[in-house]
Amino acid sequence: MSDGITLDDESAATVVFEMPAGDVKLEAEYKESAVPHKHEANTEKWLFDETYHWNACKDKTCSENLNKAEHTFVWKTDKPATETEDGIKHEECSVCGRRRERHPPEKTTRRAQRHQSRPKSPQIRINGYFLR
Repeated sequence: MSDGITLDDESAATVVFEMPAGDVKLEAEYKESAVPHKHEANTEKWLFDETYHWNACKDKTCSENLNKAEHTFVWKTDKPATETEDGIKHEECSVCGRRRERHPPEKTTRRAQRHQSRPKSPQIRINGYFLR
């Protein structure tokens, strides 16, 4: 609008505004309001913050966040740990790919490697002498 008058929402059925001091000329024009658009998510790109991820609406004039949900973080190994070197892992959202926290997995010791390769069924090993 002109002459210092601005409207918050020109498409609203009722508009309230403050008139500037002095003589005022008011002209109004009735316009059919546009049909609201149907939201369609841009699923090619995820937006995110610390807690949530979402898709923007394909209509660039729309500010709706669609498909908003909390992150679902899982651990991903970037470099496996070996007996002599630490590995690297990070948390990553399985939906949007947001990464957080990187941690080095502990070095793998020979004892741990032997333990990991053992069968998971319970076994008992007894060392010693038996007396009659």
